[in-house]
Amino acid sequence: MGVGRAGLLAAWIVCSILGERLSAHQISAVAAQASFERNGTYRFHLSLDVTGSADPAMNELISPEEAALNYLRDALEFRFDDGAFTPSFGPLQMVQRKDPLDQTDETVELETHATGHIPPGAKAFQVRLSPETEVALVMRVEKDGIAQRRAQTLFAGEISRPIDLSFVGEAVTGGDPFEKEKEAEKPAPTVKDGLRAGAARMLAPGGRPALLLLLILLPSVTWRQSGAQLLLFSAGNLVGHLFLGGNGGALAPWLVEILPLAALLGMSYANVSRFQARWMRLVTVTLAGALLGLASHHAEASLGWSRLLSYHGGLLGIGCAVAFVLWLVIGPYRSTSWYQGRLVLPLSVGVAGLALFWLVAMFLPGK
Repeated sequence: MGVGRAGLLAAWIVCSILGERLSAHQISAVAAQASFERNGTYRFHLSLDVTGSADPAMNELISPEEAALNYLRDALEFRFDDGAFTPSFGPLQMVQRKDPLDQTDETVELETHATGHIPPGAKAFQVRLSPETEVALVMRVEKDGIAQRRAQTLFAGEISRPIDLSFVGEAVTGGDPFEKEKEAEKPAPTVKDGLRAGAARMLAPGGRPALLLLLILLPSVTWRQSGAQLLLFSAGNLVGHLFLGGNGGALAPWLVEILPLAALLGMSYANVSRFQARWMRLVTVTLAGALLGLASHHAEASLGWSRLLSYHGGLLGIGCAVAFVLWLVIGPYRSTSWYQGRLVLPLSVGVAGLALFWLVAMFLPGK
């Protein structure tokens, strides 16, 4: 029984001491400024708010400086790449101020800073906040005298976004040193973005993809023919796009201009000559789609399958919409005797002439 009472008494004493220490000076807010220069130097400036108890006797248990030093030692971990290091912070400077809302609550602001050299070859800087701390850290970053657009707020156990240090040592001082961070902050492309990009490709200024689609769909006299040609056109476009993504993702600008014109000329010739062999037309449609895919300005293939397939889903969606509108407008006339000779043939010749004009204009002086 005596042992039990002694244990309870010891527990009460420990809790009392802990309660007193928690009532003493504590860190209530931390702000950090990290600055990096092209000459390979860094500077960290920390501002720590230390809040004390209303009871002066409690505050004597832990001084503001001791509370700040404990935080610097236990809560913060600085990293260059994967290696942790301890900056040599200078003496703490105290600035006392009163809480405007509660004059009895005195907050002490302590400031300190550290300077040094960035390790040779270091690529990134990060700060990690200990999981045991209850105080968040707000950090602003400067590179080459330019401040980052947004501050980073870290909570217990979190690590900051990497700060790129590849600009260190560059001979040219122009440009935005935060360019890589801004690229990393951009949201990843979504399926919706892919659909929009595919639709925009078919409705691109100049109208060449749309004209190619019209040349493919106009001669069809049944829904089955329209659907088959549309699917083959999309499949060819996908193959061309995959080839583009697997071989660097971009072609020479002049080749990007010529390939859609070649597709227009090929489809115009197919409509005018009226191939008797159905397989020959289907091959021509597939090749036309492949040429258009090769002429893409962006390689969605390098952004993953979801982006690639959504891009071609948008392209196919515009194709289905064009096919539906065509059937509504000229569907009743497709089975007439004059449809091919008076509509498809003149339009195909006109598009071929326009494609030749664009082709010649490319090589005129001044282009």
